[in-house]
Amino acid sequence: MGNLAVRPNTADAPSRDTHEVSRHADRAHKFAQIWTGIWFAALSALIVASIVTTGGKLIYSLDDPYIHMALAETILQGGYGVNPNQLASPSSSILYPLFLTVPEAIGLGTWGPLILNSIAAGLSVWIILSFFWTRVVPPENGLASWFPNLMAALLIFSVSGLALPMTGMEHVLHVLVVVATLRGLAEVADGRRMPPWLIAVVILLPLLRFEGVALALLSLAAIALAGHWRWAFTGAVGVIGSLVAYAGLMSSLGLPIVPSSVLVKSDVAESAYSGTFSVFLGMAINLADSLVNERMGVVLALAAAALIVATPHRRYVLAYLRTPEAIVSLPAAIALIGHILGSRYGGFFRYEVYAVTIVVMAAIYLAGPWMRACIRDGAAAKLLGAIGLMGVLAAPYAVATAKTPLAAFRIYAQQYQMHRFATEFFQRPIGVNDLGWVSYGNKEFVLDLWGLGSERVRKLRVRGNWDAESMDRVAREAGIAYAMIYPKWFGGTVPDAWCRVADLVTPSVPKPRNVVGIYAVKDQSAPKLRKALEQFAPTLPSATTLREKACE
Repeated sequence: MGNLAVRPNTADAPSRDTHEVSRHADRAHKFAQIWTGIWFAALSALIVASIVTTGGKLIYSLDDPYIHMALAETILQGGYGVNPNQLASPSSSILYPLFLTVPEAIGLGTWGPLILNSIAAGLSVWIILSFFWTRVVPPENGLASWFPNLMAALLIFSVSGLALPMTGMEHVLHVLVVVATLRGLAEVADGRRMPPWLIAVVILLPLLRFEGVALALLSLAAIALAGHWRWAFTGAVGVIGSLVAYAGLMSSLGLPIVPSSVLVKSDVAESAYSGTFSVFLGMAINLADSLVNERMGVVLALAAAALIVATPHRRYVLAYLRTPEAIVSLPAAIALIGHILGSRYGGFFRYEVYAVTIVVMAAIYLAGPWMRACIRDGAAAKLLGAIGLMGVLAAPYAVATAKTPLAAFRIYAQQYQMHRFATEFFQRPIGVNDLGWVSYGNKEFVLDLWGLGSERVRKLRVRGNWDAESMDRVAREAGIAYAMIYPKWFGGTVPDAWCRVADLVTPSVPKPRNVVGIYAVKDQSAPKLRKALEQFAPTLPSATTLREKACE
């Protein structure tokens, strides 16, 4: 079946003259190369600034990547979880921990995520910038034109090209496959030859982040409507088959088919997994929060509406769905709606960045001809309006970039010091509620008292059976000697029998996470724990203090 309704889009072919097309492509690549070089220099400066603030150590702006690294360690030892002898699914990504086993195996350690993410971010920046120049900038424009260069800086921020790699998380790879997917859909919409790599990146979407399921399936539907039924079928088999394989593996291990980290953090995911009707209530709450409490949620909702309105409406649905605009805009718009209903915001500006990337790529495709006409007509006011709209999308990630060194310092001042104590000063089985640095590089058993790394704890919490008695029982049965937790997270559920021997206080960390209570779970552990803390205290950075306490 041919591409009946798909017509070539001349935005990618500014002239019929082959030489002119080639010159335009060369300029697009040159533009992308120049700005990718600028991006690399800026990222390098950000990394250096972060390392300087942490006393010469590479520390990520979040504690979460160390969960992935701890899981990678365990996978290399033949297990799955943060402990070799305890099965768990603490990672929010199927593939990311597997990717991290490579740098872990060759001894790159904590540099592994940064190297992987820097490569992915660089590719994302290059792809989106070359896509922008090719579709938006007229062939006669030089590389020094003000509008493309100002827009280039905003495009880099819009995909969080600087702050996101320093989180150490899989979101950077997710952004890369989103950028590649939308660019591939644009080629399909333009009536070009189906790019075989498009199916590969579509399959990767849900394997890197579960939110990618929506865009993956919608993209495959668009590919099928464009006449590429075999490719769409191949992609569907890849997406569904890989997810079924993962679910089968997790079930065989006695683990949930959705990672514990997703179930703990998302009420919608937990409700859907449990098969309860509260999933609809959760979606309604998410919708309300998106439109009332989340500035970016409102932006995404408006973007979804704009993408739908921008698609030409026709009398016959099939003809409408197979227009070039629909092939790009409808998967983008419906994926945005899915995020508004079921996903989160924040997390150091990382949870919604893929959705912002969808908006940016779809906008370049749909508004490209209009921006090109504005450039040719010298319509500076309209171009400044486009700059302003892009600025709204890029602003949160510019803020995240500015905050990255401080965020890394906070992780260094608190979680990294907890890691040092657990691995160098008091090597005993430990209980924590902030799973990350403490579990990475720790040969002792780590019990996650919040449930990401312990399926037993997660189930007790979901069932409403998590109280002081169950917390004490689980810890003692696991042989936990001591715990380092945020007391205010647990309220009255901290067992009375636990001896609070000290507090680790980090004023730079926002409340209530600025105080970590250090508890002796076993009575006989208290004297040795106090002695270890006495040795540990003089080694702390000036930003962190240790306050001894009588047992409470």
